[in-house]
Amino acid sequence: MSLWLQEVSEPAAEALVNLSQNSDLAKKMVDTGVVETAMEILYKENCEITGLLVMLLVNLTQLDAGIDSLLQVSPLYFYLVTVAKYFQRKWYRMLFQYVKFCNSQTL
Repeated sequence: MSLWLQEVSEPAAEALVNLSQNSDLAKKMVDTGVVETAMEILYKENCEITGLLVMLLVNLTQLDAGIDSLLQVSPLYFYLVTVAKYFQRKWYRMLFQYVKFCNSQTL
């Protein structure tokens, strides 16, 4: 990733994480495809904002629509494997526990 792109993408991702804490804005983000876009960026090899994108996904999946959107992109195991590839075990365990909790709430 070029230095210019990194200088722009990190503050932009931070802003999205902050804005996604508002449930009304989070709903609009989900409706406009932010979950799908975040997953596409996460899957790229040289992603410098992986931590911020996972925080964004955690915020967006607080909504049922966000969970539905995440599950529609690809099977759940694909996301866990992809995220685990980029994160330390601590982050992976936290994400896995969160997804496990979300699944238990939908049953």
